[in-house]
Amino acid sequence: MLAARRLRSIVVSGLVLTVGCTQDGDVTPKTDQILSNNAELQAPSNLPLREIMRGLEADLAAVAHGIWIADHEAVRTAANRIAEHPKVIPEQVAAIQAALGGEFPAFVQQDLAVHGAAMDLIEAVDASRTTSELFDIFLRAQQGCMSCHSSYRARVAEALTDTGSATETP
Repeated sequence: MLAARRLRSIVVSGLVLTVGCTQDGDVTPKTDQILSNNAELQAPSNLPLREIMRGLEADLAAVAHGIWIADHEAVRTAANRIAEHPKVIPEQVAAIQAALGGEFPAFVQQDLAVHGAAMDLIEAVDASRTTSELFDIFLRAQQGCMSCHSSYRARVAEALTDTGSATETP
């Protein structure tokens, strides 16, 4: 069971990594390309959820790529962006909270779990942990994202579309 989960995670990680590939089909993008592709998505605060999710997707790909090529500084940089991602605009927070009701605290906990995993990645890089240890922490971050998406994405997207507070669904 554990081996199957790890294999599935490796496959999913590879799929996440392909998000950062160049348009000409290069399947081995440079870490700085992945990071620069995401630069415009990083802002101090108050972005629509869709833009934050795009940034997190690119940052997860950058972490995976950094781990694959042992670029620990890239892992640290992308993990820091994950941990410090911009806040959602207040109108969207209100719409999400209304849609999720009593589940909103669990939604927030999902975000905190991803934040915690990102912080753990930074600490692990600073402690010169092994590639395997970094990958295990990365999988926790990825699991947090996927868990949140499977639990809340449809309802959040509907709430944001219904309120007109998003031009695209997350």
